[in-house]
Amino acid sequence: MPEIRYDKLYEQLKRMILDGTFRNKLPGIHKLAKQLGANHITVRKAVEMLIEQGRLEVIPRCGTFIRKKEEPARNFHVIGCIGLRCCHGIRELVINRANERLQSRGYRILDITATTTIFMENPNLLLQFPVDGYIFFGSSLTRSIMQLLLDNRIPLISSINSNFPEINHVGMDHFTAYADALKALKKLGCRRIAFYDHSRHSDFQNYIDDIRNIFIRELGPDFEPDLFSLYSPGDYFQKFGQDCVPAAAKDFIRSWKGVPPDGLITVPEVVPVFRQLAPSVRTVSFATFGTPCESDVVMYEDLPSLLNAAADRMLELLAGDTNLTETVISFIQKKLCPNKNASPNKHGEV
Repeated sequence: MPEIRYDKLYEQLKRMILDGTFRNKLPGIHKLAKQLGANHITVRKAVEMLIEQGRLEVIPRCGTFIRKKEEPARNFHVIGCIGLRCCHGIRELVINRANERLQSRGYRILDITATTTIFMENPNLLLQFPVDGYIFFGSSLTRSIMQLLLDNRIPLISSINSNFPEINHVGMDHFTAYADALKALKKLGCRRIAFYDHSRHSDFQNYIDDIRNIFIRELGPDFEPDLFSLYSPGDYFQKFGQDCVPAAAKDFIRSWKGVPPDGLITVPEVVPVFRQLAPSVRTVSFATFGTPCESDVVMYEDLPSLLNAAADRMLELLAGDTNLTETVISFIQKKLCPNKNASPNKHGEV
């Protein structure tokens, strides 16, 4: 079968652009060549002709896009935030402080507090908000959402770098913090240290794998795989309703078979159950900013610093910076009960 000439491919691609075959972004050269039944070198020449004519444009690290002559620019002077976790009263104060700081630069933050699964199920909803760019916190960003926003040339930042190396990252230093949490428990005399947390979206399973590797590295031969456990909040809620958290914690305690660990890294909501049913176990929790917690040691997200750094980086992107950067912020470590067994002094203080 004779090879299709690049000028014929050029005409075919031009018709496909005009009739809306490509919504916004062209497939990669090899995928497009397979779709058209042509050699990828010939397809590349045809695409280069369309770029020279201004019908297509290449955005570094994003791909080849249809150039729209009258595409309305996003110029709302608003930055959208998704997945920002904090107790409600503190959350509003943090957002207000950040907006006061951004006021002189002509921008504001829109805190979009909808359940993030809404956007996972229908990413196109994110195109409807009057924002110039998005900052995604925690596990609120998925690869499909990222690709949709890149395809529509909307800048975005993720707080987790290992999942999305294609975009800018401003986040907490989780892995150093987990190593510090293990060291804090070892200083309290713990050797058999457990991990208990909720399961993550499949896009973030590597996050749990990285934490497991930190446990293996820091604990060495003391690491016990059976003490590293996850639970599904959704499954427990379906079965136990409002009692889902204590039910999950009790199941984990039963898995110890009467031989409890002496240390535990977990989420704040289950700590009261462990305090009641396994009071000898020392605990470290990773908590959101402003959330009270009963653990011996609490690792708090520095939300004001995180939000300010992310907003500053977004303004740089909106000003045209195309570099990929990573900003990492340390957790705030607070020891609430440094010595459970200490005797109170004459003032009743430990």
